[in-house]
Amino acid sequence: MKTRVLIVILIVLVGFYSCKKDYPRQSAVVTISMDKPSAVANGKVIDLGQTAITDHGFCWDSMGYPTVSGKTIQMGKLYQTGMFSGKIPGLSPSKVYYLKAWVSSDRGVEYGELISFITPDLPTVILQAPAEITDTSANCSVDVTADGGSAVILRGLCWNTQ
Repeated sequence: MKTRVLIVILIVLVGFYSCKKDYPRQSAVVTISMDKPSAVANGKVIDLGQTAITDHGFCWDSMGYPTVSGKTIQMGKLYQTGMFSGKIPGLSPSKVYYLKAWVSSDRGVEYGELISFITPDLPTVILQAPAEITDTSANCSVDVTADGGSAVILRGLCWNTQ
């Protein structure tokens, strides 16, 4: 009797561990590094499954329900596990965004964990009217009235003649 139970348990364990998932999986970790006014997201595919990945990327929104039918980066087919990254464009300052990594196959779309992040505020800069204008120069003054939450490490003026 004990031998039969042991054989059944062994068969179940072998069957359980030898079955490979037939859908792709990606890790739940997505890191964000801000590059105003965009962010760079990094994801990782940890299992390709038994179906071909037809597309992968990131989706995001400001409401908390990002899907591939909304704002998305489509990065194409994927042939191996590992890291992938994409630039999330067009973000507004001082706003909460929600982001997911995703992969699609003939089995549908699989999403990673929902990640939220807040974009930093932008510095406030006030340009005073040019003074002491001559044929070859002008004096200009700029006030940085708020740093946007980050140290201002460089400031200056740019201009053109048109």
